[in-house]
Amino acid sequence: MADDDDLWDALEMEEAPAPPAEDAAPPPPEPEAPPPAPPEEEDPAPPPPPDASPPPDAPPPPRNECMGCKMPLHGSSSSSSSAGLCVPCRFKNSNPFFPVKKLLYWTTLKVGTTNTISVPMVGQIDLRTGRLFSGHVLEVRCLRVDAPEWRYELGHSWPNGVSLFVGDQRVLLKKPDEEHFEAPGPFDLSGWAVRQPFEVGKPMQVGVSITAKKTETWAVGVVLTQPVDAEAIAAKVEEKQDPLEARMMLDLERIRLWVTAHRPDRVSKKDTMRCVEPPVLKLVDCTSLGRIEKAIRGPECDHLQCFDLLSYIHTMRNIP
Repeated sequence: MADDDDLWDALEMEEAPAPPAEDAAPPPPEPEAPPPAPPEEEDPAPPPPPDASPPPDAPPPPRNECMGCKMPLHGSSSSSSSAGLCVPCRFKNSNPFFPVKKLLYWTTLKVGTTNTISVPMVGQIDLRTGRLFSGHVLEVRCLRVDAPEWRYELGHSWPNGVSLFVGDQRVLLKKPDEEHFEAPGPFDLSGWAVRQPFEVGKPMQVGVSITAKKTETWAVGVVLTQPVDAEAIAAKVEEKQDPLEARMMLDLERIRLWVTAHRPDRVSKKDTMRCVEPPVLKLVDCTSLGRIEKAIRGPECDHLQCFDLLSYIHTMRNIP
């Protein structure tokens, strides 16, 4: 055992490095590594030709003109980039049940003062009766130019507070922060359009005073409308439909995508039994609870169940 211990001690002494001398020079510093070479610049791709079509996943370019009147939107105080319509076209297309025959006047409103509007009535009054022509309605519509949400782009809405005058008579009053406002929709001015034969050419003086935040921009317009019924709107919807063959191909593709998405091997176990069962299409409309006569669905809808066209139009007309 003593010989083994001496042998291990001798080996450890041979492997141990010698201690540096006190007067020995320090070791030279290690040379620094050379910086990495810059990557080789690739030749830039040539620009696409001006008439080349954009890639399929590219976002749509911003609209520079109104989709209704084709007037430029940028640089105009009456523009609305999110809706793609200028303010006059927003007044004209705000209510399909009361389509606008003519926009008589519109202007932006100033807060804290009475905005006076001179509405021309020449050509709008029946000389025999002194009233508007049969079936016409004169409305005052208001909308927010800088609409905060999409539903305010075309929909009529009053500011926080508003006073409406015809001449010197106040015909509408909405106090600020009033919870129960009895006239939330456009105001009907048809009763104040009555004229004597010698007053037919006299314009109607309308005054509007509003209460709103300084950051909000509001506009008011006086429009001449002619109400239409649900059947007329349904006929316009049917006129814009694609040919029957194209719609059948779209429906078959929609069904194929639905069946593929609901395959049992692509859903969770708890939904397997429900997805294996074939879908049951009802012949009863979900809103009117009546028989579906004109079966429709939205162009981007993924559901297989349809609903009735006239029932949907009546529902949209009566919702607040």
